[in-house]
Amino acid sequence: MKVFSKIKDDPAFKTDPDKVIRNFSLPHRKNTMVEMIDEHIAVRFYRSFTKKGEQTIHRHYHYCIGGKLIKSLGNADEISLSEAKETLKGLMIDNSAKLTPAKNTLASVYRQFRRHNGNVALATSKRRDMSFKALKDICDKDINKISKKDIMPILDYYYDNEKYASLEILFKLIKRLFRYARIRDISKNPLFAEEVFKDFYNIPRHSEYPYIKDDLDLTVLIKFIMNYPHQIGVKNALI
Repeated sequence: MKVFSKIKDDPAFKTDPDKVIRNFSLPHRKNTMVEMIDEHIAVRFYRSFTKKGEQTIHRHYHYCIGGKLIKSLGNADEISLSEAKETLKGLMIDNSAKLTPAKNTLASVYRQFRRHNGNVALATSKRRDMSFKALKDICDKDINKISKKDIMPILDYYYDNEKYASLEILFKLIKRLFRYARIRDISKNPLFAEEVFKDFYNIPRHSEYPYIKDDLDLTVLIKFIMNYPHQIGVKNALI
């Protein structure tokens, strides 16, 4: 069976787009991608993994402006493309003012934060960037409208996969971003303002990584080695 890298490359798309979309699999080594269906509708595909490494491909329709995902229109495994178009049509008629891109998105706040906190080590800057990628699903959302319901599943994913160090780094970055937004009068959202990390999760005192999955895990490992506080011989051996 021939494998197509894009949905519209498949000739069957013209006659049965729902079947093509629901059977579409992400290319090898690609964990997320967005495929434009028409001018204002895109399908976002992404993988999720269990602790055992079992994967699921998720497919969701989105309203899109200029390549940016504005609003979810529904799960493509549960609704048809025609239903997604009808949903979008209703939104544009009844709620057009809310469909314009948010001004103060989480991504725009992060860009400002980086600009005003740029005097840090290159490793710290890279670690922040990699950690922020975990928030890609909500980065285009208005920071004033982000709630714990948006963020907790992301944090829970790291906890459930025992990525404890990455989880703590991400939590601290989120807290700093919302604090920065309040100080700069960008947002009055109090999210995580007074929260303490240890109140959210019971982290084991001694933990191990089953494997290094991505660059963030590797960064955390390197940071641990370079800041090893005990015998210099052990640190050199680790290096």
